[in-house]
Amino acid sequence: MLQSICNKIFLSDMQCFGNALFWALYGNSDGILLEAHEHFQKTGYRNRYHVLGSHGVILLSIPVSGGRETRELITKVRIDNSKRWKEQHWRTLTSCYHKSPYFFYYADDLKGLFFESEDLLWERNLSFFIWTRKQLKISLSYQYTSSFQAEYREEKIFDYRGRMKAGKRENQLLPRYQQVFGSVFQPNLSILDILFNLGPESLSYLSSIKTF
Repeated sequence: MLQSICNKIFLSDMQCFGNALFWALYGNSDGILLEAHEHFQKTGYRNRYHVLGSHGVILLSIPVSGGRETRELITKVRIDNSKRWKEQHWRTLTSCYHKSPYFFYYADDLKGLFFESEDLLWERNLSFFIWTRKQLKISLSYQYTSSFQAEYREEKIFDYRGRMKAGKRENQLLPRYQQVFGSVFQPNLSILDILFNLGPESLSYLSSIKTF
């Protein structure tokens, strides 16, 4: 497992699968505190994640009731399952990664997660988080905030809420690894890109990312 090097708790909004930086920050901390009392925000990765296809980076999004303007408490945001997003996401993942070294190693379990009948975005993301944590063999603790605090004055809390913007993904300078498509490395994609390409070496890759 990744070893803590900083004696800090990583505080973050809940991401959909989580990108490379999210998992590196978690793995290099003493644990993660997930913000459960914010209101939904359309920026970031709360219902979105990046993957890599033959024509470049693809942003996949889980549709939510009320659309991008909803301001529900994050734990109460409902997924709009009238849209056939599960089928679309799974077709996209299969198209993008069926030639990757480890896609079929994870495919059966992951497909089962996608097609669960979960209506709440928080619960859906939590199931993705727990599944990913298991695949990476990260045993560091995870907890949820008990109330909303605009600021945390404790030095031990590393507050990264709202700092990961989907539109600024390419600004992250992260170590290269072999991806399925293209000669130009695409950094900070979803953890799925790392798992499908690196498999059991994913943990070593994350530990090579300098965080704190």
